[in-house]
Amino acid sequence: HARVVHEGNGRLFFVDGGAGPSQAGGQQLAPGSKVPFEFRTPFTVGGVPVPLAHRALTLMLLELGQVPVTPGKLLLGRDPTRTNLVVHHPNVSGLHATLALEPPTIFDHGSTSGTWLGQHKLEPNRPQPIDPSGVIALGPIPMQGSLALELLRNLAGGGAHEAKAAPAGST
Repeated sequence: HARVVHEGNGRLFFVDGGAGPSQAGGQQLAPGSKVPFEFRTPFTVGGVPVPLAHRALTLMLLELGQVPVTPGKLLLGRDPTRTNLVVHHPNVSGLHATLALEPPTIFDHGSTSGTWLGQHKLEPNRPQPIDPSGVIALGPIPMQGSLALELLRNLAGGGAHEAKAAPAGST
């Protein structure tokens, strides 16, 4: 019915497959049309909402950074030279947030667009517990709490040399 594609540099597009009605922001899309995919815009396919915090959408924007992983923590942001895990989106700061394993927490580095737990914006440099059933947002990019914990355990929990994030551009 539809797909989301990553065309590089954090640019995602929603592509209607022409098999049924799709909407973006409440507006009907023409069959086969392509529109920018924004995480703050509600999309529907055949009347069913697209889950914006779906792990596949988040993973499309992630790539391993150049900073070696320190056991027990992950540095998240847009700049690969300052982070372990790159989030390809222009509204994510160069060094945006840190995930820590023991205890499982996240803290914001004073990012421009903020780090959110649900509807609560984090104060910079104040660790907050991660709820596995909740949603973390790095600016406009939502991430399931369970995915954040999985990435943290797989990349910074001792097995970093074996784990890999999805390459940017994969669908």
